[in-house]
Amino acid sequence: MSVVEELCDLLDQERKLLLAGDVSEVARLADLKVRLLGGLKDAGDLTVLRSKLDRNAVLLGAAAKAIRAALDQIADARAGGAGRRTYGPDGSRADLCIATRLEHRA
Repeated sequence: MSVVEELCDLLDQERKLLLAGDVSEVARLADLKVRLLGGLKDAGDLTVLRSKLDRNAVLLGAAAKAIRAALDQIADARAGGAGRRTYGPDGSRADLCIATRLEHRA
C-alpha cells in the first residue's frame, strides 16, 4: 500500500472518529498522520489528499468549537450563572431577569 493510500485510509478513519465525537482516538492518530505526511514524495500527492485534509480540518474546527462551548458552560455553572440562563427559539442563550427582592403587598 502506498503512502497516499495509507493517508487516504487514515483520513477516512479520522473523519469517522470526528463524526462519532471520539476526540481522544483522533489525537492518537496524529503521530501516525504526521509520519505519513512526512513520507510524501512530491506536491502532487498533496493534491490528491487536499479534499480529505480540508474536510477533516472543518470537522476538527467544529469539534474544537464544541469543546470551547462546553468549557464555557462549565465555567458559567461554577460561577453560579447557570440558573439564570435560558435558550431562545433560535437557540441563542439569554439571561433571565430574576427579581432579587420580593415585594410584599397587603
